[in-house]
Amino acid sequence: MPPVSPEHGPACFLVVEKAEQRLVWTNATSTQLVWQCSTGSSGGDKWREGDLATPEGVYFMTRRQTGLPEKLYGNLAFPLNYPNPVDRLRGKTGYGIWLHGRGKPLVPRDTRGCIALRTPMLKRLSSLFALQRTPVFIGETAASEFSVAEASTENELVRQVQAWAEAWEARSDTFFSFYAPSKFSRAHDAPFERFQRRKEDLFERYDWIELEIGPVQVLPGPGYWVTVFEQHFRSPSYSDIGVKRLYWQHSSQWKIVGEEWVPGTWEPPKCKNPLP
Repeated sequence: MPPVSPEHGPACFLVVEKAEQRLVWTNATSTQLVWQCSTGSSGGDKWREGDLATPEGVYFMTRRQTGLPEKLYGNLAFPLNYPNPVDRLRGKTGYGIWLHGRGKPLVPRDTRGCIALRTPMLKRLSSLFALQRTPVFIGETAASEFSVAEASTENELVRQVQAWAEAWEARSDTFFSFYAPSKFSRAHDAPFERFQRRKEDLFERYDWIELEIGPVQVLPGPGYWVTVFEQHFRSPSYSDIGVKRLYWQHSSQWKIVGEEWVPGTWEPPKCKNPLP
């Protein structure tokens, strides 16, 4: 399994092992459920639209989708957030990577890049995760492509998130020092200066900002890390709540190279032991 920390890891997570054509669900007590799956007909990581490969990295399910062709998708799918910010930073293209059902016999390496399960298995699995907060680790093997988990790295990234939140709340210019501007620009296909101006405008507009964040999950990826947490923003005239994901890379220092924001309430965890 990917080296997920018990202290800063998720309540449960999914692992897709492309070499073994299997999907593994694991929770915090190390209970596992294993199902056969099917991935892209081309081997290796996904780089281009239409290359028929399944991407490798850390992803999240964005929504539940039905009303789909039964034979191909089993009328149930969970689109993934491919390409994520690091994928875009690396120049990867393509879209429409789903975890979906199958209304025909499951054959290994039989998709156009998606991950397919038998529909009854996917329906059972869907009762065991929470959208937007359950990571999906995809790799050729269970762990070889992912960053090595070290307590010092995880603790440092938790500290970085806390300091980032404090700088935002203080409306301080040091907030921008947490970012890698050139990488952030490429990951979001927009100048970092635009992001900075928008934040500076908010710093001036609001007399005060309160930022409350929940427990920070720290997730290893291939050449990057992801921190995930609930974020509740308050100001004199505006407030919101949702899930924030910060994507980090290390050169001489840890820097944010991309981020994602999912508005809405923080979905209660479902990752309980499914076995009697």
